[in-house]
Amino acid sequence: QNEEGSRQIIPNEAALYLVTGTILLQVQSQKGDLNAVNRIFAAIQGQSGEGIGGKESAPWPWTGRLGTIVPDTKLYNVALAAAEKIKGPEALQFAQELYEQMRDPDSLETSLAPQSVWDIVTMNTYISILAQSHRQEEAFNVYNKAARLSMIPDRFTFNSLLKACSSQSEWKRVFVEMKKYGVKPDVFTYNAIIKSLCAMRKLTEASRLIV
Repeated sequence: QNEEGSRQIIPNEAALYLVTGTILLQVQSQKGDLNAVNRIFAAIQGQSGEGIGGKESAPWPWTGRLGTIVPDTKLYNVALAAAEKIKGPEALQFAQELYEQMRDPDSLETSLAPQSVWDIVTMNTYISILAQSHRQEEAFNVYNKAARLSMIPDRFTFNSLLKACSSQSEWKRVFVEMKKYGVKPDVFTYNAIIKSLCAMRKLTEASRLIV
């Protein structure tokens, strides 16, 4: 309310720019343009010159050390999802840098983006990125870290983790974890297992799951 008692909508420039940044990241992700994703994210961080991945950028208004716009968890997750979609070594490097910039929910340490705290979406997306990059051990390490942080895994967590499985014992371990958390397998779960079995040339076992 203003002094006369009438209600007014007060625009929030910071929120507007975060929404704008989210939309731009999603658009460039659909185009598969990692360079543009890099530049947009660096601009929202208030960086000029070289941002993440060494891409040239100019800072947005209200960003930087004294600005009011700070990339939050949702924006980081959108950028990670872009890296997951685009794939490749550069996308992996970009995702690793994003993940390192975020912080542990239980940590009191400051970071470049103090509002950006890992959540289950962060973990799911990062596990998927590591899995598709054949970083099996790192993917399982992220899952174990999520468990230590008392994050409750969901179907997306386990389906992402199954992409990292390179042996029958590994996906059986994932099934045990799913049962532990009461998560039921879906068609994507079985597709991931069948793909893993086929990669290991265990066609008989794969056929049994299809029938």
